[in-house]
Amino acid sequence: MTDVNMLITLGLLLVFALVALWGVRKEEGPAGFFSKDYTTFLKGVAAIIVVFVHFPPEYSNPVQDLAGSFAYVGVTVFFMVSAYGMCHGVYAKRGYMASFWRNRLVSLLIPNIVVNIVFYCAESFAGMGPLPKLLYDVNYYVVILLEFCLVFYLVMLFKDKVRNQKVLDWVLIGIVTASAVYRYFTDHVIPQGWCYERMGLVWGILLYRYRGTLLAWTRGHTLWKILAFAVLSGLLGVLYLKYKLVWFWGAFLLKIVLAVALIVLVTLLTYDRRFNRAILSLGRNSYEIYLSHGFVMGMLACLVPVLPGGAFIAATFACTLAVSYAAHALAKPLVGALRK
Repeated sequence: MTDVNMLITLGLLLVFALVALWGVRKEEGPAGFFSKDYTTFLKGVAAIIVVFVHFPPEYSNPVQDLAGSFAYVGVTVFFMVSAYGMCHGVYAKRGYMASFWRNRLVSLLIPNIVVNIVFYCAESFAGMGPLPKLLYDVNYYVVILLEFCLVFYLVMLFKDKVRNQKVLDWVLIGIVTASAVYRYFTDHVIPQGWCYERMGLVWGILLYRYRGTLLAWTRGHTLWKILAFAVLSGLLGVLYLKYKLVWFWGAFLLKIVLAVALIVLVTLLTYDRRFNRAILSLGRNSYEIYLSHGFVMGMLACLVPVLPGGAFIAATFACTLAVSYAAHALAKPLVGALRK
C-alpha cells in the first residue's frame, strides 16, 4: 500500500508540474523582473509545496515528505513577495501610505475571516461542534505579516526625512534579522516561530532595492549560472542533511542559505517566461489555499479516517482547491469594495 500511496503522490506532483509548465514560453519583450504575473506564478508554486508539509504522520509517505521538506522555501517566497510589493508600493505609488493600514488589514483579514466562516459552517453542518473562536482566529502567517507591516509603517514615517533611502532598508533588514535570530534562540519557549521563513522579508526588500542590478545579472551566461546554482543547491542540500542538527550554523544559517540558492535557481529558470492561466489562477488563490488546507485535512481526517494515505492527499488537494476558489470568489469583492 505504501508503494501505491507514493505513486499517487508522485502523480500529483507531476500533475502540478505540468500545470506550472504547460505552454510556458519565453517573454518576447523586455523581461518583467518580479512583475505581477511572475510573482503570481511564484505564489502558485509555493502554495502547492506548502500543502505537502502539513499532512498528519498517519497519511504521509516518503515522496510527500520529500516535497514537504521544501515548504519552508515556499513560505519564504510568500514573505519575499509581500515585502517586495510593499516596497514597490511605498516608492512607486502616490498616497500609498495614506491608505496603508486600511488596504493591508482588509487584504489580510477579510480572506482569513471568510475562510474561518466557511469552515465553521462546514464543521457545524458535519456535526463536528466547532468552537466559536474559529470565527475570529487569525492565522500565524498573518500575525507575522502584520508585525512586519507595523515595523514597515513606523520606519517609512521617516521616508521624507532621510536623504539616503537605503538607510531605511537596512533598518528594516536589521529588525527582521534580529527577530529571526531571536525566534531561533527562543524556539523551545515559543515554537513555530518561523525564524527561517521570515528572512524572506529581507530578500524582498533587497530584491526591490537592487532590482535593476539583479535583472541585469540574470541576463547573459544564464546557462552557466543555472548550472552553478543547481550544483550549489545540491551541495548545500547534502550539507544540510548532514549538519541540520548542528546548532545555529547548521540548523539556522545553512538552512537559510539553501533557501536562497533554491530561490535564485528557480528565478534563473523562470524569470523571463510567460505562464499559462492555470498556474496564474493558482497563484491568485494561493492565500486562500494556504489558509484553508489545514482545515480541509482536519475535516477529512475526522469524517473519513479510513482513507489510505495517497487517497487522503489527493482528496485534500481536490477539496482545498475547491474551497479556496470559492473563498477567493467571496472575499475578492469585499476586499475590493473596502480598499476603495
